[in-house]
Amino acid sequence: MSAAAAAADKAAQKLAEKKAKLAAKSIKAPPPPVTALRKLAVFADAPEALLKALEDLASGEVLERDVLYLGTDAASRPEPMLHFVVAGQVGVGEGNRDNAIAASKKKAKAEVFKEVGRTLAVFGAGDFFADDITAVAGGLLVYAITEAQVIKVPARAAGAHINKHAKVAEKMRGQAERWAARLAALKTTGREEIFDFYVKNGFSFSTRTKIRQLELCIDCDKCVQACEDRHGFSRLERFGPQVGLINFSVSCRQCYDPRCLIDCNFNAINRDPISKEIRIAMENCTGCNVCARNCPNDSIFIYDIPPDMDTSIWDKAGKKAPKKFATKCDRCAGYGDMACITACPTGSMIDAVPEVLFGLGNQNNLVDSCAVEPFEQGLSNQEGGRTFAKFAYWMAAIITLMCTWEWVTRRWLPELHFMPFYPEDNQMDGGFTSGKGLGQAFGVAGFFCMLGTLIYSLRNRVKFFSWIGSKYVWFSFHNALGVLGPALIYLHGNLNFSKWPSIAVYFMTLTVLSGFLGQYLANQIPGKEFAIDRELKDLNKSITTLSQQWNQHTRSINVLEMMLKEEAIRNEGKLDNMGSAAFLWFLLTSDLRIFWRMTKLRGGGLSKLKNKTLRKQTLELLKNRLVLERRQRFYGTANRLLNKWKRFHIGFSMVLFFIAFVHVGVSLYY
Repeated sequence: MSAAAAAADKAAQKLAEKKAKLAAKSIKAPPPPVTALRKLAVFADAPEALLKALEDLASGEVLERDVLYLGTDAASRPEPMLHFVVAGQVGVGEGNRDNAIAASKKKAKAEVFKEVGRTLAVFGAGDFFADDITAVAGGLLVYAITEAQVIKVPARAAGAHINKHAKVAEKMRGQAERWAARLAALKTTGREEIFDFYVKNGFSFSTRTKIRQLELCIDCDKCVQACEDRHGFSRLERFGPQVGLINFSVSCRQCYDPRCLIDCNFNAINRDPISKEIRIAMENCTGCNVCARNCPNDSIFIYDIPPDMDTSIWDKAGKKAPKKFATKCDRCAGYGDMACITACPTGSMIDAVPEVLFGLGNQNNLVDSCAVEPFEQGLSNQEGGRTFAKFAYWMAAIITLMCTWEWVTRRWLPELHFMPFYPEDNQMDGGFTSGKGLGQAFGVAGFFCMLGTLIYSLRNRVKFFSWIGSKYVWFSFHNALGVLGPALIYLHGNLNFSKWPSIAVYFMTLTVLSGFLGQYLANQIPGKEFAIDRELKDLNKSITTLSQQWNQHTRSINVLEMMLKEEAIRNEGKLDNMGSAAFLWFLLTSDLRIFWRMTKLRGGGLSKLKNKTLRKQTLELLKNRLVLERRQRFYGTANRLLNKWKRFHIGFSMVLFFIAFVHVGVSLYY
């Protein structure tokens, strides 16, 4: 066979494969057999007669992803049905039927689960629900989050058969009660928002995710840089969906229902048969962008191929290199570690299982689902990790206390000092001086501790120093020495800073404050913001409940609500561009403005309320709301300002080390 004939035969084979794949897409999956009921946990060990009776009544159905399954009118059907989920996920959300229908008609990225109202439940394999679930809370929608297989059984007829078998009926009641307990738990403070976040951001069908623990993150961007250094192009973005102190980086989540595989016509993206992870075959990729458009998490990145890029992978495959290509996180397949996690100096970046992270993995403990503590207080505080860092900090604190005790006793209580060094200092006036003996030793030790903090900077910025240890270790030393060094310098100066080297001490103080306070406050604010938002929502619910209880006073409450919303919009617009000086003025005058606002409310719309109890309750709630809104604006603006802490930290430290070296040089010379 000639080369031309072989090439034509290969092209014809590829065309046939492409047509076969396109034809396969139009073939709908067959409905599940009714015998699949036997595999469900609720029917384990069920009598054969019951299973046979249910199978005679049942019918199977396949729900395509993003299909609206039951609307708000399902409960009024003449023959209500029980729906048993055999595979996939079915969601239940508050009614927004028009948006859901519009989304389900989209050709790409329909994502109905993002368009409905608040998500209340996700039913997976083994769960069941009835039509009347749509009548709860004024009307709910049931929709397919992923492709799902469902078996339907008429509810009345099925109930008649099931009630004859006590064990099966008890199992079904127990499962229904567990789901009712979960729904009740999710309605408690903060949990419903977290669960809605979990579903709407696609974590219900994700198997892995990269997260940043914001209480540990220092915004060094080393995770992204390490990914780019290893793979040539970054496969993740740091800033993804966020709730409280946990930020979900934009990277492939290895979905078990991958939408990115649907429309690729070049066999360029597939699930690995061994690892079961989704991989991109670069030699087949044409950069057509179809997979990136279909990904619900925007986790596939399309890059232009630069002129200096090695394109041998396409040459070996006998193909012309495309102008663009797709890439995604494959969790560093073929390497012994994940670059982004290894490079993180604080342990902030970790690889997590979403189901476990949100507390949804244990079906026997549904009430603990979506707890708010990890998101408000930080995941690291919940798990008690970072052992080495804590050890380094404790050692620095102990040494600082020991040296401080020695300084105090040598000056005022010489009989209580315990260090055997420089006993001749006791003969000095005051027992201590910065230029000799222990005082000088404190100065030398403090100076070298401050120099030790630079090792982290060298390890972080110069690849040559990668052999000296992990970034996490040196960052821990950086923080520990950043406390011990300044403490020794303070003792070295005998707390008498009247000469020119004191300038370095002042900048050292600013360096420490900008580093510790700036980093700590900036990292804690997202958790505080989440908690404030949660409290505001609870407070608004209380105001709504109050207005419903006192129907005759509803108009006054609504007028007040409208006034507060207008004021919030005005204040928000002012705070968006607020600088440091304006922010300080806002803090100083906020109490006066709250007092003035409450005075106007007492003499305005609320004065029309005849019931004193109602008026008092309303004023208390609205005062609390104003205080919470002030805190909300405070944290939002403070977060923006504190994000600049590293600029000050580095600037102060540069001045500090310049003056310190001059001081040491002068001391050695003279």
